[in-house]
Amino acid sequence: MADTVSGAVVPPRWNLEMVFPGFDSAKYRDTKDSLSSIATELDTKLSRLEETPPFQAPAEFLPPLRELLGLMNREKAVSETLVSYCYAVYSADTTDTRAMNELNAVEEALVPFSPLYTRFRSVLAANESAVRSLLANETELEPYRSMLEDQLFWASRQMTPGEESLAADLARSG
Repeated sequence: MADTVSGAVVPPRWNLEMVFPGFDSAKYRDTKDSLSSIATELDTKLSRLEETPPFQAPAEFLPPLRELLGLMNREKAVSETLVSYCYAVYSADTTDTRAMNELNAVEEALVPFSPLYTRFRSVLAANESAVRSLLANETELEPYRSMLEDQLFWASRQMTPGEESLAADLARSG
C-alpha cells in the first residue's frame, strides 16, 4: 500500500485494539499488573503445600492441585496475551523502542514465575503417588495429563530454585 502523500510503501498494520487499546491503556496496565497478584497467590498456595506432609489420600490433593492449575492457567493466558501483543506491535515496526521496552518489562514480570514453577514441580514430586492416582482416576485432569507427567519428569532433573531463577533471568531477551 502506498502512502498517498509521499508515495512511499507503508506496510499494513494490524488493528490490535480488540486486545489492548495501547501500551498506555488502563486495560494493558491492569493486565500486566495482574501478573504480580497471580505470582503472590501462587506463592501463598505453594507455601502452604510445602509445609504440608505429602498427601496420603489422593482425593485430599485434588482441591489444592485444582487451585494451582487454575492459577497457572491464568498466568499462561495473561503472559501469552501480553507477550504476543508486544511482539505483534514490535514486529510491525522494529524501530519501536516502546514496544521493545514493553516486551522486556513483561518478560521481567515473568521472572518470578520460574522459581514458582520449580516449587510446583517439587510439590508434585513430593506427592507423586497422589498425582499418578489422580491421573488414573480423575477424568477432569485428563487435559493436564501430559503437562503433569512432564512436570514430574523434569522435577527429577531440575536445578536448585536459585539456579532455575538465574537461568530464567538470563534467558530473557534484551
